[in-house]
Amino acid sequence: MAIRTLNAKTDLTYEEVYEGHANGKSRLPKILKEVEAAGASPAKTLADTTGIEILRRRTGGGNAENVANVGVSVTDPVAMLISATNYDTLLSGYSPVGAQPSQNFIDIDVHGVVKNPFDLIDFVSGIDNAGTALSSGNEPATRSAKLADTGSNQVTRDFTELIQPSTAASYDMRAKFGDRIGGGGATGEVHGVDQGIPGLIATDGQAIAIGATAATGYGLAGATALGVDVDSQGAETVTYTAAILQLDQVIAETNAQITTGEAGIAGTDQFAIRSEGLGAAGEVDTTEANAVLLLAPDPAVGATVATSSLTGPVGSESVIVLGASGVNMNIKYGTYQFGTLRIFNSINDAAPVAYVLHPDLLSDLIVGIA
Repeated sequence: MAIRTLNAKTDLTYEEVYEGHANGKSRLPKILKEVEAAGASPAKTLADTTGIEILRRRTGGGNAENVANVGVSVTDPVAMLISATNYDTLLSGYSPVGAQPSQNFIDIDVHGVVKNPFDLIDFVSGIDNAGTALSSGNEPATRSAKLADTGSNQVTRDFTELIQPSTAASYDMRAKFGDRIGGGGATGEVHGVDQGIPGLIATDGQAIAIGATAATGYGLAGATALGVDVDSQGAETVTYTAAILQLDQVIAETNAQITTGEAGIAGTDQFAIRSEGLGAAGEVDTTEANAVLLLAPDPAVGATVATSSLTGPVGSESVIVLGASGVNMNIKYGTYQFGTLRIFNSINDAAPVAYVLHPDLLSDLIVGIA
């Protein structure tokens, strides 16, 4: 008769996290200690790479007389556990650069997870895995509704970008930010349910005045001033302090001296001033030209986008179609977040030791969002 040791397995079930917590026999604390420890171990290797699978249960069966199927895993993982080090590494290489995956963090210490893994891991694994029983009013029953609300919350994306006329005025938000907002089948699911962008909130344009390319710096010795009136708040004079300023220095000194709007970068390396107001309410007037910064006394007025819409497969719309291009566009829309469990060794610790993620989200982090 073969002897099977469950503690040697490199995956977890809900029951193995929970059972025996009163007498310290849950496998989760032991695994987290391995993850933190120096040296190699099967659990640490997985947590630092592809992740430790969390299964709902082991369904192979078996009993005292027939142990052939005890511990056999025959279900797909509903969640994955990775080390905090692995998470930070994956996030630093997430594409596109600077984008944040859609996540709703749930913080708990390891003792809390051990005592009640069922709801906590279900927040991550999703309402489909937890069961979506309906009440008599044909609405999700209390537990399913709670999982849907806590695990997968809605978040507002709010960004501003210069839309070049040469660029097609259609933006795929999954390609841009990595949002899991649908796209068909298992590769586009949020918690097992395809979701599109719930709706556009705003797509109006800001006014933008674009100046010189940064090159190796701006020689401002003979042109130390710039006069601007942003959003019709009154003319202001910006005075620059040094003979030669780099682009970031020009931006910083400009922002310190204007009361509305914001100086920044257009494209990759051009100095620009943006309005704060959207649409026709946004205006940038150069009242005193600066030849070095290539800003002439011409007004720039924000654009109101007459039409904007969503497109894509029904139920998983991820492309925003804009009715205008060549303006500095402010776009706001709603998307959904994955429930993500951050596990701390102690509730007083400053940093988590591990993360429990939906398998689709971990796949995004590992391979990018292409």
